[in-house]
Amino acid sequence: MVQFFREGGWGMWLVLALGAATLVTAILFARDPDERRMALLRGLTVACLFSVLTAVASNLATVMHHVPQNPEFSADITRFTMIGIGESLAPVIMGSAFLTLAWIVAAVGMRRLGDRLAQVLTAS
Repeated sequence: MVQFFREGGWGMWLVLALGAATLVTAILFARDPDERRMALLRGLTVACLFSVLTAVASNLATVMHHVPQNPEFSADITRFTMIGIGESLAPVIMGSAFLTLAWIVAAVGMRRLGDRLAQVLTAS
């Protein structure tokens, strides 16, 4: 896991922070659903997606900059480029995992919110 995190570079810290915040918000929403928490969950989801894009773009730019300039890599540039691209995708894997878990949990909250709204409508 540490190696995976290292491969993703500095952007993994941002993905981790926003992914964890999104997941915690989803858990809080599932426990006590309301529209304000849902709005926050949507905003954090978008922020997490942008952090993933930023991290991947930064990683790919680093690979494309350093691989051609390193004479040791010239003998097998395709191999080293592919390794670099593979490592560059680590933020996508982690960010997608966080968002998948968050929205599975949020689905429970949406169900509970629907039940709550149905109770309010039938009571009036």
